[in-house]
Order: sequence, then structure tokens, then C-alpha cells
Amino acid sequence: MPTTADLNTLVESLRIEPVGSTVLYPGQNLQVKLAPDPATLSVSDLSGAIPVEVPVKLKEITWQIFLDAASASELIIDKDYAAPFGVNAPHPTFAFDPDLFSPSLDDPPPSPKSPAIGAVVKLSTLPGVLPNVIESDKVRLPVRLPIQVMPLPFPAVLALFLHTNFDRGAVLLVVPGDSRIVTVEKLTDSLEELRSTLSALNSIGLTKFSGILGPVQTVLTKIESQPHIHIRVTNQIRNLNHITLIDKFWDLFGWRSIEADDELSSLALLGASQKVELFELKGWATEVSIPWFVPFTVRGGEFTLETNADKPYSLVRDLRSKNPASDPSDTLKVTAPPSGDFNDSLSSLRFVPTGPLS
Repeated sequence: MPTTADLNTLVESLRIEPVGSTVLYPGQNLQVKLAPDPATLSVSDLSGAIPVEVPVKLKEITWQIFLDAASASELIIDKDYAAPFGVNAPHPTFAFDPDLFSPSLDDPPPSPKSPAIGAVVKLSTLPGVLPNVIESDKVRLPVRLPIQVMPLPFPAVLALFLHTNFDRGAVLLVVPGDSRIVTVEKLTDSLEELRSTLSALNSIGLTKFSGILGPVQTVLTKIESQPHIHIRVTNQIRNLNHITLIDKFWDLFGWRSIEADDELSSLALLGASQKVELFELKGWATEVSIPWFVPFTVRGGEFTLETNADKPYSLVRDLRSKNPASDPSDTLKVTAPPSGDFNDSLSSLRFVPTGPLS
């Protein structure tokens, strides 16, 4: 006759197996199960001569997610991972929060996260098989299943729009000089892949990404709607007057072109841990001395946009202000006041190196 101790020993012999790969790419779910499933217990009859198989069933299970295979620290559901079918399902599905990074030619991507899946299990024999139903204690499995969660590429780009609210007209896209993205098509494809992944993560309960999905969708849609799109792969632009947004069109003043200098009215910054400085004056200056008959100084405004891993975007829909509003509100900082406002006044910009993701 088996005992509770026998079932406890059986629980300790169980293992956790993945249904599919244990290397997770963003948006991919991981399903796991216990093995063997269903479990059976090898016991002997009262004489000890004839071994028999006593079937058992899963009475209770609680899945646990740890920081790594050896850590005692459990991860937080809905923040670090999602379990759409709960943590008490026999064959649960998990999705994990990936790290965000902006792909670079100079810097390698961050290492994958390596959480581990464990479980506390209670077994019982089936009714009618033995004179009495035998149950195990709640036993923690001694071995966890390690997995790898790959980081999520989040392309870095500064999008500068001709009109307020990113309206249709023209856009200048500036990506850092070490970016792997060098064409408009590559950028829009990368943003579409990011949008699709964020949508999948959001749909299965990783609420962290619900606030990021909308801005990415907005920027992608507004870029694709522009009749004039230009891209530059560089860390700095000394003079935006050298970039033509709309070339040779006819209006009341005859044939003319629109350069980016003193014409930009809204902008958006995407990317994990990015910082950009934008200036009213050319050459990244906030004041310039003019040697005239009577020397004088011209002063211009400056503001910075900065993102991080938790807030990898900054949207500025209207530059018609001395202190333009941004979303999120703490991603724009005016470091030198403008002469009037920042609308139709930007003349230079540069990306600023930032530290590693925190």
C-alpha cells in the first residue's frame, strides 16, 4: 500500500518540460507541462513480489517564476511575465517581459534574460484503485526549467515633421550614426515588426507595453502618410538649411523649395535610452557674437528630448510654445529659452551619448 511519503518521492522525481523551444523571442509564448504526465507510481503488492503501477492524478499545482535557476527571488506577474491561463493550470502558457534595446553597429545587444520555471505540486491516487485515496503533501519540485528571453529591438529615430501634430506634409528622419537602419524602408519595416510584437505582448497581459504601443503606432502611421520623406544617418546636423524637405514647388511666390531650417513644427523620438539636443541656432550654439559696427550677441533656445528603457518614446505634437508639451511629460527639458517660441525655429541638432540601460 503506497503512502504519502511514496507520493512525495514521486513528486520530487517529476520534471518540467517545455512544449517547444525554451528560447523565447518577443511575443512568443512558452507552454510547459509536467513529465511524466500522467504520472504513475511503482509499488508492490503486500507480498512485495509483484510490482504494479498505481495511476495518480494532479491534485494541485502552483507554478512559480524565478529570476534565474538558482535565485530565491520570484518575478511579479503582470509586470515581469503574463500567464493568460493562470498559474494553477496543468499546462500553462507564459510570456515574459523582454529588455528593450536600440540596435547599434558599435554595441552588442544585451544578454538574454534567464528566468526559470518551478512548481509546487500535490498528487493523489485515483478513486477506486486502492482501498483509500492517498495524497502527497504540497512538494516543491527540486529542479527548475531555465529559459532564455531574447531582448526586443526598438529602433532609434528622431522624426521631425513640417507641420504640427505630425500632419501630412514632409518629415525628416534622423537615426544615430551607428544605427543598423540606413533606409526609410528598413525603418518602417522595423517599426512595423516592433508594433506587431508590442501588440502581441499587450494582448496576452503584459500591461507594461500598453503605453508604448500607441505612440509607436502613431509615429509609424504618420511617417508612412507623408508625401515627402527624407532620412539621414548621423549623430549631428550642424545646419538644417542644407536639407531640402520639399523641392521646387509652385505657390504665389513662384518656384521655391522648403528646407528643414526654421520650418519644423512637431517631432517624435523613439528608442531605448536616447537623448537629443535641438537648437534654434546653427552649429549647436545658444549664443553667437556678431562682429558688426557695434558688436552684438544673438541668443537662441535649446531643449533636450530623452528616453529610457521604461519610456522609450517622446512625442511633441506642437512646438508653438516656449516650453512645448511632451508625452511623457518629463521627456522634454528646455535648457535655454527661445527668442520667441520653438515653432519654425530649429536649425541644428545632435544625439548625445547616454549610459547603459537601467
